[in-house]
Amino acid sequence: MFKQSPKLDVSPYLRGFAVLARNPALVLPPLVAAVVGVFVTRLGGGGVGEGNPVGQVSGSLTSLLITLLASFAFACSIVLADSAWRRGGTAPFEASIQEARRRGGDILFAAIGFSFVLSLAALVGNIIPFLGLLLVPVAMFFFIWTIPAAAIGGIPGGAALNRSLELARANPVPTAIFAVVYVVLVDFVAPTATDAVFSSLGALQGNSAVLSGLVGAVVMAIFFGYLAAVGAKVYADIAFGRRMW
Repeated sequence: MFKQSPKLDVSPYLRGFAVLARNPALVLPPLVAAVVGVFVTRLGGGGVGEGNPVGQVSGSLTSLLITLLASFAFACSIVLADSAWRRGGTAPFEASIQEARRRGGDILFAAIGFSFVLSLAALVGNIIPFLGLLLVPVAMFFFIWTIPAAAIGGIPGGAALNRSLELARANPVPTAIFAVVYVVLVDFVAPTATDAVFSSLGALQGNSAVLSGLVGAVVMAIFFGYLAAVGAKVYADIAFGRRMW
């Protein structure tokens, strides 16, 4: 007999809104990381420019710091969301944050590996332009589960990359859907929403780069809270076979 293909379940993308509404704390870790990122960028922005290697190195380190901080914040939200799915309602914020902190080392190394893979793909894409349209999406597809693997999968450090690769190959359809939703929300919808919100501030528009950054931080945090809710559920389904409310 032929093995029956698993049914495609898109319900997490709808129920993710309910999880986020019941657990608004999902937004807090990405929000804190984004706000810190705004001010770190402003403080580290001086000296970065053409022909200034010291400034360029400083800017690269600042960017890496912000990326790692954002990855850890996203992992915290994923831990919180996973707890919410398992409980069928709200999740304890402090306990979830403590659990994420206990796995902080694994999350950090997973975030470094994930950032390195995407940066390498982008670098090669810049050197060979026609590959740029292919390498970054492919890297995103195969390694999209790296942070969830370290946060709720119990996978240590760099092994999270390999776990993500395994899950993506074994579950191409749910992985592709989540990767597309992730990229569309983060790279297209969130910036558009940020511009719309900031322009609606009227007289404040254009008066402060920090204000613009803070508006973007709030909007982006909401989207990452939603992605954490969805990502935690989809990862649990494909990695553990869970079916939670």
